[in-house]
Amino acid sequence: MRRRVHTKRAAQTQQMNDLHAVAAAFTGFRPAGEVFLKVKAVPTIFPDFDHGVRVGGLPTERIALVHGPSGEGKTMFTLGLVRSFLTVGNPVFFVDAERTLERGFIRLTLQDQADSPLFMGARPTSYEQTRVDVRTFCNRVAELRKRGKVHPDACGLVVVDSIRKLVPKDQWEKLLELAKNAKDEKARDRANQHKAQMNAAWCDELIPLLEQTGCTMVIIAREIEDADAPPPRAMPGRPPPRKRTKTGGGSALYYDASLDLEITRAAYVQKPGKTEGSRPVVYGERHRVTIKKSKVSGKEDKVTICHFHSSNGKLVPEGFDHARDLVDLGVRLGVIKGGKSTKGGGGWMQWQGRKWNGAHAAVAALTKDAPALAKLESAVRAKFASASPVDLDTEG
Repeated sequence: MRRRVHTKRAAQTQQMNDLHAVAAAFTGFRPAGEVFLKVKAVPTIFPDFDHGVRVGGLPTERIALVHGPSGEGKTMFTLGLVRSFLTVGNPVFFVDAERTLERGFIRLTLQDQADSPLFMGARPTSYEQTRVDVRTFCNRVAELRKRGKVHPDACGLVVVDSIRKLVPKDQWEKLLELAKNAKDEKARDRANQHKAQMNAAWCDELIPLLEQTGCTMVIIAREIEDADAPPPRAMPGRPPPRKRTKTGGGSALYYDASLDLEITRAAYVQKPGKTEGSRPVVYGERHRVTIKKSKVSGKEDKVTICHFHSSNGKLVPEGFDHARDLVDLGVRLGVIKGGKSTKGGGGWMQWQGRKWNGAHAAVAALTKDAPALAKLESAVRAKFASASPVDLDTEG
């Protein structure tokens, strides 16, 4: 037995030596283990999203595409990502091509990070200038990291809101001329093709730039109705489904993005009226993040559903409702015992000696108790490895 084991080890050692001898002929090539690394991510203020994306946060060195109906949370979600990056000392460059972002909303969502010196912005006058600014920003982050001026894992975040508002200088007059024929379907198609070609060329530049500089990018795109898609399936007893849509800007945006995120309003967070027939008290909104495509985890035939909440100020301070995010996820993962739903707010629930009559009471109490909220977040995130996110197949 000993002789057989010894002979087997000797053969394995000889085989490995032979492989190293062959590998020596490939001088100048990098080992695969140094090229293909584990996905890195920056944790966000959205625990359910961090769980759903399966890498613990927004993946870096990649493009994330964000879209959804107007007024249902796209910009708010994106500013939540901005706040997440700034909180850990990462530079952020926000390109406001829509020219609609205002100071009050920034302060509401970013809170103590609104005046961070690492938060930079621009309102570009051309597509070309935006490309130059983004390239300069990413290279500057890499340079500062190399010189030790920022922490070793610093990752710059670039946000473009929105891609449809970026117009190339040499195409501006042509697009204006085409716009005059807005009723002409061919003219509209030509205008869209011009923009799509520019977006495809920029994506070709961004993919290696983000990887080489350790930055990541979030692009907000416009949703348009997909005339070629089959009609959505109606479910008995439910509201009519939304028409099927697709993101504008050309196919390159979708195919080159590592994440495709649709942001919609799932429901209003409310408390039933005191008397029958009286209006409910609305405390905020429950926003749905649908991960429709992921190159960092998951399968193409499924989508992952996550949620985050916002408050209108009636129960807890206006802005992100982080406590409700954690209570919602804590109930689902079994960290908080009892409870039915954070949407209706019913059911007794308890956690580590604390007991609340409904989710609204739990949210109000935890919002005032920062140490307890941080402890709950640690307990919830500790469950990520053993609990699966909510996945839906193509039929929902």
